[in-house]
Amino acid sequence: MPGLIAYAGFAWLGARFGSVRTSLVLYVAPIASALLSWIILGEPPKLIHLVGGLLILGGVWASLRK
Repeated sequence: MPGLIAYAGFAWLGARFGSVRTSLVLYVAPIASALLSWIILGEPPKLIHLVGGLLILGGVWASLRK
């Protein structure tokens, strides 16, 4: 069931915002999983997580600029 919801949401985003902008959501998944592991498991982020997250967010931001 979670996979069905994820694919349906991804299809909805694709129809609403276009395939290029929607595909950028996939790059945010590692950031979300790091935050969830910190919240749920209590694993604090390390320097590599922070640097990687900043690189990912910077790349997404740069690709969304017009």
